[in-house]
Formats: sequence, structure tokens, C-alpha cells
Amino acid sequence: MSSLREQLLKAGLVSEEQVKRSETGKRKQKYQGQKDRKLAQEEAAKRRAEKERLAQEEAAKRERDQALNKQRDAKQKRREELARIRQLLSKHRKNDPNAELPYNFQSGKVIRKVRVTAQQQKQLGAGRLGIVRNPQDEFDFVLLPREIALKIGEIEQRALVVLYDEGAPDEEDDWGDWEWPREDSSTG
Repeated sequence: MSSLREQLLKAGLVSEEQVKRSETGKRKQKYQGQKDRKLAQEEAAKRRAEKERLAQEEAAKRERDQALNKQRDAKQKRREELARIRQLLSKHRKNDPNAELPYNFQSGKVIRKVRVTAQQQKQLGAGRLGIVRNPQDEFDFVLLPREIALKIGEIEQRALVVLYDEGAPDEEDDWGDWEWPREDSSTG
């Protein structure tokens, strides 16, 4: 059985030249089909690469946005904490403008001084009052009740400067039972 091409040639329905043109056209179509497939594959690869790049950019943008949101939230929380501290300081401040006794204490590596009354001095020693540094003014030291000083210390640890243990024995009381040696009048 011969091919259709040969049968058409024998019957005289097509010429040899038409057969060659037909074969050339088929080869070109086959080549063009392969070329089109290759181009389609390349285009698909480009589209995939572009999608991946866009997805990576989107993920990076999301991460940046999340980091910025965390930073913004941290700043907002810090502002709220400072506002809370300012509110507690202004509401519970026990500093007496007429106080005359200097009370020295250590703040970091520096010895600071705050003026107190005799009653406040006793309360500081007994741990019922504490000294807190105002975060807005590094040189403003505020006398506060123990509970408030502890609250501020929870919010801002560096703000709590002086707070003795409650009910700590007075050092003066420890010396109250001390017997001082008597000077012997015979030696001398």
C-alpha cells in the first residue's frame, strides 16, 4: 500500500512540485511547532519566575510591615507607661517643699540629695517610703509610698532608686544595747 501522496501523483491530481511544497510546509510547521513550544515553555518559566519574585517581595514587605508594627506598638506602650508613671508621681508625691533635712542616697555612681522631714526620714528607713527618679526629669527625685514605688519599679526598673525592706531593723536600735567601754581613770 502506497502513501496518499504517491497515489495522488500517479492519478495526476498533484504535481511533483506541489508534493515538495507540501513536504516543505510540513517540515516548517513541525519546526515552527517545536519553536512555539520552546517559546511557550520559556514564557511559562518567565511567568513562574515573575510570580516567585512577586511572592518574595510580598513576603519581605509583610515582614517589614510586621516589624514596623511591632516597633510602633512598642513605642506606644512606652508612651503609655511613661504617662502612667507621670500620673502616679503627680498623684502620690510626698515631697514637702518646707522639708529641711538632707537625705543622701546613691543613684548609680553618684550620691544624690533630697530634702525630707524627720517623719519622712523615719519612713524611708523603715521602708514605708521610697525614692523614685522621675523619667521626665533625671534630677527630680520623688518620695512615694512603698506600694506606689513598687508599681513604678515594675513599669520602669531604673526609676526606683531607694526602697528599703519594710520593717528592717534600725541600725540605731542595734547599737542601743551596746555597752561602751569605760575609761579606767587609773590608767592614763
